[in-house]
Amino acid sequence: MEQGNCTYIDQLKKAEYAKSYKSMVDDDSIIRIAEEGIDDYFRQLIETDLGQKNSTV
Repeated sequence: MEQGNCTYIDQLKKAEYAKSYKSMVDDDSIIRIAEEGIDDYFRQLIETDLGQKNSTV
């Protein structure tokens, strides 16, 4: 019985997690934050790549 309760609680947690992400889709501030994070990540990739190229030359 305890295993069944754990599975049920896990399913509830997953459903709540999914619901929270679905609610963020319409939140402009969350989208801006995500886009800024992607820009920073991309910039770091470029800097790392350039650093590796310069160190091998």
